[in-house]
Amino acid sequence: MEAPVTRATRLLTAVELLLEQEGMYRRSGLADLMLATRQRAEPLVQQLALLAGAYGVTGLDDRVRLLLERNDEHARWLQIKMAELGAEIQRLEGARQRAAQLMPAYAGLNSRLESRFQAAG
Repeated sequence: MEAPVTRATRLLTAVELLLEQEGMYRRSGLADLMLATRQRAEPLVQQLALLAGAYGVTGLDDRVRLLLERNDEHARWLQIKMAELGAEIQRLEGARQRAAQLMPAYAGLNSRLESRFQAAG
């Protein structure tokens, strides 16, 4: 069986690699891929958290601290993107509502114009 510190080191390395990938997606503006990568990392993070109190694992604290700082950076960026998307959705919803309010006036105009053109034709 694998020693807790060995397993924790392996898990931490895997999470670091996923966080690097997430950073690459962030720089490319691909929030959806960032979220997918976070979901892939979640089970690894949970396993790592279970090993946190095991003997020898505390020697990994510096790596974990750096990982958490980068993770927080990415999380803030995602929060900003989510807020921007929310604002865009609200703007589009407002435009849709305005268009729905104006549609009856223009729908009647089309039928009136068609009848005039038929009468003139």
